[in-house]
Amino acid sequence: MLEICLIGRFEVRRDGEFIEIPHRSAQSLLAYLALNSQNRFRREKVAGLLWHASDEKKARRQLRQALWRLRTLIGGEYFLADRVSIGLNPDAKILVDIDSLKYVNVWAEPSTDLVKSISNYCGEFLPGIYEQWVDLERQRLETVFERNMLILLGHLEDNNRWLDILQCGEAWISRGEVPEPAYRSLMIAHHRLGDISTVSKVYQRCVKALGEDLGVSPSVETRTLYEQLLTDESPEELPPIEYDHALPQALTTFIGRADEITELGKRLANPSCRLLTVIGPGGIGKTRLALQVAHTSIDDYRDGVFFIPLESLDSPELILSKIANILGFHFSEGIEPKQQIENYLREKEMLLVVDNLEQVISGAIILVNILEASQNVKILATSRERLNLTAEWVFEIHGMTYPEDDSLDEVETYGAVSLFLDRAKRISSDFAPTRNDLRFITQICQLVEGAPLAIELSAVWVRGLSCEEIYREIEENIDFLDESPRDGPERQSSLKASFNHSWKLLSDQETTTLRKLSVFRGGCQIEAAKSISSAKLSILIGLVDKSLLRISNSSRYSLHPLIRQFSKEELLKDQDEWKSTKEFHSRYYVDFAAEQSANIRAAGQDNALNRINEEIENIRAATRWAIDTRAFEKFEGLLESLRMFLDIRGWYAEGIRICAQVVSSLESAASLENKSGSENVALLAQALAGQSWFSHRLYSLKDDDSILKKAHSIAREFGLKEIQGDCLDTMAVIALRDGNYQYAKDLFLKCLEIWRELENNWWQGTDLICLSHVARSQGCFQEGAQFSGDALIKFRDLRNPWGIASALCARGACARELNNLTNAMNFYLESLIISKNIGWRSGVARASLGLSHVKFLEGEFDEAMKHCLQSYHIFSELGKKVEIPAVLTIMASIHRSLGDFESYKKHSWEAIDSALEIESSPEILRAFVGASPILIKAGEIETVVNLLTFTIQHPAIKYRDRTNAEELLSDLRKTLPQNDYGVEKVDLVNVDINFFSNLIQQNRSVPE
Repeated sequence: MLEICLIGRFEVRRDGEFIEIPHRSAQSLLAYLALNSQNRFRREKVAGLLWHASDEKKARRQLRQALWRLRTLIGGEYFLADRVSIGLNPDAKILVDIDSLKYVNVWAEPSTDLVKSISNYCGEFLPGIYEQWVDLERQRLETVFERNMLILLGHLEDNNRWLDILQCGEAWISRGEVPEPAYRSLMIAHHRLGDISTVSKVYQRCVKALGEDLGVSPSVETRTLYEQLLTDESPEELPPIEYDHALPQALTTFIGRADEITELGKRLANPSCRLLTVIGPGGIGKTRLALQVAHTSIDDYRDGVFFIPLESLDSPELILSKIANILGFHFSEGIEPKQQIENYLREKEMLLVVDNLEQVISGAIILVNILEASQNVKILATSRERLNLTAEWVFEIHGMTYPEDDSLDEVETYGAVSLFLDRAKRISSDFAPTRNDLRFITQICQLVEGAPLAIELSAVWVRGLSCEEIYREIEENIDFLDESPRDGPERQSSLKASFNHSWKLLSDQETTTLRKLSVFRGGCQIEAAKSISSAKLSILIGLVDKSLLRISNSSRYSLHPLIRQFSKEELLKDQDEWKSTKEFHSRYYVDFAAEQSANIRAAGQDNALNRINEEIENIRAATRWAIDTRAFEKFEGLLESLRMFLDIRGWYAEGIRICAQVVSSLESAASLENKSGSENVALLAQALAGQSWFSHRLYSLKDDDSILKKAHSIAREFGLKEIQGDCLDTMAVIALRDGNYQYAKDLFLKCLEIWRELENNWWQGTDLICLSHVARSQGCFQEGAQFSGDALIKFRDLRNPWGIASALCARGACARELNNLTNAMNFYLESLIISKNIGWRSGVARASLGLSHVKFLEGEFDEAMKHCLQSYHIFSELGKKVEIPAVLTIMASIHRSLGDFESYKKHSWEAIDSALEIESSPEILRAFVGASPILIKAGEIETVVNLLTFTIQHPAIKYRDRTNAEELLSDLRKTLPQNDYGVEKVDLVNVDINFFSNLIQQNRSVPE
């Protein structure tokens, strides 16, 4: 047995006996192979990674030497190596400590071994080795650890494992970090164990650690939890709280700009300043300055500070989606996204840092609309030009401070010089500038006029050039640019000179890599960078070292917008290379998105959606290129993934636009003649079906369903079963929404037959849930329970948490209607836990609403109201207006039972208004029934009798609402003379919902 320890220390044991490996190169090689023990690698890749500073021949020789040492010390049987590849022997008994973190199943039940395997990860990965690949792996493992620990703490909390939470939480904190989630879990655990005094001690530890290590205070979420625990409120009943900020962490030191930070802080503190734009040329440091100000302002905004980068956008139409994505807000159907965002932010106290607004400056009016709708939201924007808006305050920044003469007195106190020295020492730790070096550093700062990007591009070359040589190169390039024609309003000659200087010093591989990386939007992961640029990891790392490529904490590569612009200009000089790179990029991300279509409906749904979200800008660019060039290979999988993603995010307008573009491109390319069974016909029908689905979500299919009919017609003509089912599902959902229950049921059953024939379990489960809703609406509760139970089996087999949570909610509703309140409670609680674990806030809201119904029926009105308020809070924040009428109706019923007639009346009217807004007949009818006692109390007997009679007879009324209306009408008749209701009968054949809506509006002001 070979045991390899990489965490906390590097140690190797064979059959329990310690083996010393004295050579650092051999340690690095064994560590890399152990880290990737399931893989074999080409020799040149490993040599280039571990000995990237050497030429290829020398690197391969060093690899052979390191491998020889390992075989000699450990034994050749543990390695598989030939002239081409190298790796560990998978058949040998090798135990690597890090595998317990990498391959642990955090979704499993929290066993003792699971707790131990995660909480024991307390040391640094390969301490003492500071190579680039090691740093990247440390960052990646840190992310994996934090994610696993968060999931584990959630499982433990759900299972009341308070002592295990204490172990895991303290283990996380012992790593020398300040993880607020760990402190929150510890507070909850001590509270549950009855140790209230320790809750305060844990909170004070958190306050002290955050202050000393980060210079910040606890988040709103932590402070609120602490206050609620002190008042002995149950954390499980508290409404979810938004993260208090979403700001990227800088990987380099912030230098200078103290005056600018102070001035920007003063302006933001001014109540009159709502929109503050930091303007200046590219590369002048606008983004970094804005982020620094944002970090210092976190405590000033109750609902958080959020960074919204727009650099990767190419259309103003995407601004709202970008803002929503950063805020974690999902659009709902039937309402304009603009209105939803404004409604969501209306009561918020936030700072939005909107970066690179010049990319989509025509969409700046969106920011004004947000500010007009919300009194306590402020926007700090960066742009290369003014926005020219009335509300705009402008703060113009220039280069960093630098000496204006040749004096070297206190030269290091100037921001530009200090930045140069800081970045130079990061590249070469032994860099010790002489007085002559300082003179030329000063002149470099003068040449580039203190532009931070130009200084960073210059400083990286101290490892190979003298400061004088760097200065001469930049000066020469500026002289060249001065003789070149000006081709734009902003020349940025100093920046371009710095870039050209760096460009000339790069190898051919490095310049090729930069050119090809310029096609990415929003950065990329290392696999994509290597694949599309054909670059080795050593090349990418070298570009990072030269400040030409950036890498984030999540190991994501990106280019500074200006460097991307310069590199793209170089790429465009060779149109063949430009087209081939764009083609490769498009194929890569079309394939990437298509690959997610299988996971998106199985256990990996959450991960698949997150991966699509991370790469959405690249996917958009790839999709546009594929549509423009009519490269529709694998588009079927792409559309399937995008449809699911855009639907969950609520980006319906974008879904319509993409599907319509595909349809237009296909129809203009060729007609359908002689195309029977062709891929293009299937893709056309799929795009039409997607377009009709998104149109339905925007409630724009009520009067025109021609697109849906066309998709269905093509699908039937060419025997495209899956698309037939898709179209029928859309028709069924519309029928269900409109209260046409029998038609909806017939359509869903047809769909179910198709999905069974195609063995598509995900769609079967989805339609079974819908059939459960239909059956419940018709009063067939046993049938509904059967449908939802079958759906739960399907989704459990798929291990799809979204489907499981949805099916459990449906089962809970049927159990509630069958008066099995204990089962209903259990179903809702399980759905709630799953929804919380996967971060599905709509699921949390639906389960909470179900719990509210159960508690109401049990007569626990206070508990019912708590759950109801949580549901209302989430649905309102998510903009899910289609869900609001049902919540308001139960809230009104609770208030009525509590004897609070005024609140009952208020929520009843609100329920009617919200139901009318979404034009949902079933919800309007339910609200009518709920408001009837108000009119009865006001003496409007005639109105109520006619209203209830109309409601009972309406085909869209749900069974339970009809039953309630019949009971009300029956009780009302008992108060009237026998056989004479004393009211005027309305001819109900000739009236509709609008008639009674208007009638109720007229009676709102009638005195009681």
